[in-house]
Amino acid sequence: MRKHILLDCDGVLCDFVQSTLDFYKEHTGIQKNINDITEFDIFGCFGDKSLWTNYRDWANKKSFCLNLPAYESTKKVLDGLHKLGEVYIVTSPFATEFWHHERILWLENFGISRDKIVFAKNKNLVHGDILIDDYHHNANSWSEKWNQYSILVNRPWNKNFESHHKVLRSDIEHVVDDVKFILK
Repeated sequence: MRKHILLDCDGVLCDFVQSTLDFYKEHTGIQKNINDITEFDIFGCFGDKSLWTNYRDWANKKSFCLNLPAYESTKKVLDGLHKLGEVYIVTSPFATEFWHHERILWLENFGISRDKIVFAKNKNLVHGDILIDDYHHNANSWSEKWNQYSILVNRPWNKNFESHHKVLRSDIEHVVDDVKFILK
């Protein structure tokens, strides 16, 4: 029986962060970079959570989600994971008019069919054999609920947080090998 690999999109396959940094500079005049993000709530770590409302309005335009860049590793990671099991994308919806449809189209560009995409803010409600995510809370709560291993992709916004004993931290370049090791 093929294993079910649950895979996050933003922060793992898709670079949502750069658009957020671009917005921040445009609206505050302050240049930040990826290493300035020390927690998952980007604007919270910059001291102004209220910017999420403005960002949502800014991102609520046709083609915004569709034009978010993929990480260089995206195709290689997907190809490798497809060899190990059934890949299901478990992605948090973003509250804009076009996000849901464009996220599906974005993923279809990488060969992910619509029936393999799950929109869920609470990812611990989705069961599989492994979860790969960049948000420490998702990895921790999923592993705790299902008593199974998850992989937390190392990113600046999750490096200061402790992980559940069944959460393996991994650089994106090693994710496929780590999944292979866990699922064997």
